[in-house]
Amino acid sequence: MNSKQLIEQVEIESKNDWENSDLSIISEEMLENIVEHFKTCEECRKLFDEQEYESETLIEFESDYLINTELSDWICEEGEGL
Repeated sequence: MNSKQLIEQVEIESKNDWENSDLSIISEEMLENIVEHFKTCEECRKLFDEQEYESETLIEFESDYLINTELSDWICEEGEGL
């Protein structure tokens, strides 16, 4: 999954009010905050893309990488005021 795919998937789920997403509410909120920051921060998108995450869905991404992390693990200091 790259940053573009992440943004697209989160936007779709968010528009549908995360109906049947099977993600925790904490993960949903974190993903929304990450994506909101990624929309304006090319550097964070680039760093994310360099990781080459193998997950293809948000549920895979949550279980593989998002559990037990903080927002600050995903975005730069400029975005931490979200």
